[in-house]
Amino acid sequence: MGGARNAAYSASKHAVIGLTRSAAKELGERQIRCNCFCPGLIDTPMVASLLRFVVQSSMLVIRRLRRQQPSDIASLVVFLLGEGSKFMTGDVINIDGGWMC
Repeated sequence: MGGARNAAYSASKHAVIGLTRSAAKELGERQIRCNCFCPGLIDTPMVASLLRFVVQSSMLVIRRLRRQQPSDIASLVVFLLGEGSKFMTGDVINIDGGWMC
């Protein structure tokens, strides 16, 4: 997410998206799929160490009334590894509880 005083972070995230799309094109002929996902604030020790007001203010933006759990991401990864996603490649998947909408 772009924002003031956030250029390096934003640039690195966009670089991952570009790398994902390039890898998908380069590796597609070998039947290798490349996708990336963009999570929100996941309830982990790293997020817990953030200032309390940062986490609380982000919860006002997120459309769900709970923090994102690692299991939410794990469910997406299981889907991406399965047959249901075999025609997905080069995709950017937001899994953030509506933070970016």
